[in-house]
Amino acid sequence: MQRFIGAEERICALFEAAQGGEALLRGGGKDVVIGMVFNTGAALLDAIVLAVVSKEAEGTYGYKITQEVRQVIELSESTLYPVLRRLQKDQCLEVYDMECAGRNRRYYKVTSRGFAQLQLYESEWRQYAEKITGLFEGRIIFGKEAETR
Repeated sequence: MQRFIGAEERICALFEAAQGGEALLRGGGKDVVIGMVFNTGAALLDAIVLAVVSKEAEGTYGYKITQEVRQVIELSESTLYPVLRRLQKDQCLEVYDMECAGRNRRYYKVTSRGFAQLQLYESEWRQYAEKITGLFEGRIIFGKEAETR
């Protein structure tokens, strides 16, 4: 049986989802899972991938990147590899192959240009998130009300 949730409950769950990928509501003996409802654009994907790859000083490989990115957003491998190629083309990532269990494994490592881009993404994200949070929390006021304050 489907459980409908109220607006306040849904907003709280969406805030949790925005911070952790998905929220689980409990109540009335039913669990309601709410996934991300926001689209993830190319710049945000680039930022997330750069952040994940930057955590490994010697770089990391595609499957591991996919698994770590999936802890933040839903992502298929078919979506990840074009992002990795774009970041490589933009000289934000360098690529090298290393043998692992008798097979070559492709590794991705953030370049100095990639670290600079990641810093820009982080700065832009903090400003963006602060504005959206301010809007949701009523700290941003529009129109005539703003002029009188």
